[in-house]
Amino acid sequence: MVKHHRTFTSFLLEQWVHFVNRYPFLVLGISVILIGMVLIPTIKNFNINTDFNTLVSQDEPFRKIKKEFNDAFPQFTDTLVIVIDAHTLELSMRAHDQLAHSLNMETDLFKTVYQPGGGDFFKKNGLLYKSTDELEDVADNLADVQPFLALISEDLSLRGLFSVLQKAMNGDNDTEIREEELSVVFNRMGKAFESVLQGHPYHLSWQEIMSDEQPSRLDLLKFIILQPHLDSRKISSLKEALSAVRRIAKELNLDEEHGVTIRITGPAALKYENLMTVRKSVGLASLVSLFLVSITLYLGLGSCRLVFVSLATLMCGLILTTGFAIASIGHLNLISVTFAVLFIGLGIDYSIQLCLRYKELIESGLSCGDAIAGSARGVGKSLLLCSITTSIGFFAFIPTAYAGVSELGLISGTGMFINLFVNLTILPALLSVIPLKKGRSFPFSVGTTVSLLPSRYARAITVSALVLGLGTAVLLPKVFFDYNPLSLYNPGSESVSTATELFEDSETSPWTASVLAKDAEEAKELEKTFSEIGEIDTVVTLADFVPEEQQKKLDIISDMALFMPETPEDMIIGTLSFDQQMEALNKFQAELKPLLSSRNRGAYYSSAHYLHKTIREFKAHMEKDSVQEKRTLTLLEEGLLFNLPVLIHNLDMSLQADVFEESDLPRELTDRFVSRDGRYRVQLFPRENITYIDALENFVTAVRTLAPDATDAPVVILETGKAIVASFRQASLSALVVIAIFLLIVLRSFSGTVLILIPLLLAVFLTAASSVVLDIPFNYANVIVVPLLLGIGVDNGIHFIHRFRTEPPANGNMLKTSTSRAVLFSSLTTLMSFSSLSFLSHRGTASMGKLLTICMVFLMFSTLILLPALLKLYSGRYEDSKKTQRTSH
Repeated sequence: MVKHHRTFTSFLLEQWVHFVNRYPFLVLGISVILIGMVLIPTIKNFNINTDFNTLVSQDEPFRKIKKEFNDAFPQFTDTLVIVIDAHTLELSMRAHDQLAHSLNMETDLFKTVYQPGGGDFFKKNGLLYKSTDELEDVADNLADVQPFLALISEDLSLRGLFSVLQKAMNGDNDTEIREEELSVVFNRMGKAFESVLQGHPYHLSWQEIMSDEQPSRLDLLKFIILQPHLDSRKISSLKEALSAVRRIAKELNLDEEHGVTIRITGPAALKYENLMTVRKSVGLASLVSLFLVSITLYLGLGSCRLVFVSLATLMCGLILTTGFAIASIGHLNLISVTFAVLFIGLGIDYSIQLCLRYKELIESGLSCGDAIAGSARGVGKSLLLCSITTSIGFFAFIPTAYAGVSELGLISGTGMFINLFVNLTILPALLSVIPLKKGRSFPFSVGTTVSLLPSRYARAITVSALVLGLGTAVLLPKVFFDYNPLSLYNPGSESVSTATELFEDSETSPWTASVLAKDAEEAKELEKTFSEIGEIDTVVTLADFVPEEQQKKLDIISDMALFMPETPEDMIIGTLSFDQQMEALNKFQAELKPLLSSRNRGAYYSSAHYLHKTIREFKAHMEKDSVQEKRTLTLLEEGLLFNLPVLIHNLDMSLQADVFEESDLPRELTDRFVSRDGRYRVQLFPRENITYIDALENFVTAVRTLAPDATDAPVVILETGKAIVASFRQASLSALVVIAIFLLIVLRSFSGTVLILIPLLLAVFLTAASSVVLDIPFNYANVIVVPLLLGIGVDNGIHFIHRFRTEPPANGNMLKTSTSRAVLFSSLTTLMSFSSLSFLSHRGTASMGKLLTICMVFLMFSTLILLPALLKLYSGRYEDSKKTQRTSH
């Protein structure tokens, strides 16, 4: 029965190849038309889906909860987060307002523009969010600086500033500026003079001087959250939004030169930069892969004609497979986009097997047609079996919840059959048109022998492999999955580096959990409960934006307003001529001289010495560069006085605070905490950096223990990881079981199946152990390696066993056959193809390439060293058993 099946399969393959060989031009013509029909719509509809949230099936319970949350708060999806960082608090607040105002004008690009903690409402009522003790300290500081503000407001220029400082130095009580405060001002002014000399911007922060506090890193950071209008079919819509942000920032002079840094992160920015990296990386990897495969092909085939035929067949298969992907799924994703490199590495194996057998038959004296038919007859069935087993490794992911790899499995699994078809159709047709003649191949090629070790040391190799396999048992428990999706991205991109930095502070963590309460009362109860959980740093609800003791605080603010000077309507810096500026500077320098002769070496006098020295150096520089001296002095004036109008304006607004309730809060804030159907959002900030898996698990577990329906980024990321790990296990086990059953059915031999699986499992264990040793954890991208290895690895075993059973070598050494050479070079081409992924900037793809490269190295060892050794031992025992049977008879 088995023989009949084998004969029938070989007969069908041979008849098909005979047809192709008889009508090669017809076959090639139809193939060209078919490929053209596929290529045009594929190019037109080609797109890559970079949404991390679509990698797992939407039917998963946590995905349904997240969808419900997104429906309630649609403004949280596909957002851009602008991070504003400035040298001073005044610059930060000014940039925050200017950029938000300008972006609000771009209604064609942005659905919503949210300015956390910014806008007129928070400028007006900001002091109410301080405690009464903090507010009293502000009142005391303001009382101290009020005389200074009153005087400087009258003349906002170098003359006015220096005049006030001169009065303070001379002990004028009207200024109420003490020596300790003057010391701080002198030091800051000295830095301003030095910075201008060095060509660096320096904006003196009068708010810091007056509050006598150094702002924290968090104080200087401001955020704007945008939701752009996006067309899922066009990545250009997101590109336009990003370009608009950068264009507006440039127009507003919000750059490093002016003391402000603008960075963009957020889900949409991460998606865009990731897509750009993937496109560039995979495209480059495909070209490098093709180049390396071409070189390896020439070394293995020793013929430019055979290399051309193989590559032409490969490209046809790649185009048809891409067309299938776009037609069946409609897009590629962050994982399935790597199918091109996988196809190149795996697909070329079929051409190598056919071409080497074809070359072997040509050199034995057969005609081109007979050699083509003989090649199909000799390796056709094993290629069919390889297509089935490799596709099993890919198809194993289709039933899992991991939609990202499920799509890759469907594309690549189907691609294996497309590849088989083109190798049995286009390749024979090309060989018929441009046949290889005996003795015409290039002599440069690697020999057919790899090593004699397996035949000489079969037992030692087998024992060593067993010890090696057992040794991996120590490392296998340490294999882990990296749940952090940022680990996939290019760490050098702005969006990733910015997000990574934000995770360092719990108050700016990009990942927070959300719980929906049915009303305000339930939200209040949840806030109280969550506040007692150690893993949670901060709990925020809408009620937290309504401060307590408002009337008591307003009384303090009213007292502050009594001694605040009247703010001029138009505060303009720099109304003096150059000569007036120089006169003011010279006069101030002269006022400093008496302090230099004092024997007192306290902080006040030391700072005066420092300031006088920097003024002297500043004036010397101006004398050397008379062309730029006016601009230099103007830059100094701006650096010293630029922040004062901002400070005075903000103070003036904050003194107009009034009692407000929850209903008075800005609509853009309310909409982020109350859904349209009246449900209240409770936002939970993690205490630790949850990019680390332990912290992530602890945080999500603590939250979901009290609120099982909690959702948002931390929950989605953890549950996505768990679903993928489960899919990985399911796919690996399914692939192993199905492949084993398939081998048993086809080979009708338990021993043959075991002989194929032993080297394969050793390669799997060694690859897993290497991931621990080399610190290459499994992640969302490289998790496909093990099921894929099972599918790929069994191919080599099939070739060996098929040749061993049908055409065993006379000397018993399988490494002396053309099959071993085909396995060697097909493995090398696959290795070269996969290794091209290892050096890409996209870390997910690079980790996939590294693990695939490692697994191919182990697979080559297992197939070319261990499997021949096992066959040697097996054939020896088989011969011994036959001798024993003869003796007994």
